[in-house]
Amino acid sequence: MVPLAVQHRHEPSVLVRDGDEVILRCERCPALAYAEGVSKLYGGSLLDEECPHDAVPKMTPLSFSHIGRPSRS
Repeated sequence: MVPLAVQHRHEPSVLVRDGDEVILRCERCPALAYAEGVSKLYGGSLLDEECPHDAVPKMTPLSFSHIGRPSRS
């Protein structure tokens, strides 16, 4: 789910977590996503829509832990 949010240029972070359920938010816009781990149900604008900000997104701790460090040439 996090790689998809990053692909849409969001800066994902955890808003609320309760057991197998989590709500993520973008740190730059009002986009949200919901995920439920047992049934692998997920969705939301964080995963479906591009972030409206033109600036290059920052790497959040959540995106860093799922994507990894950007490669350097």
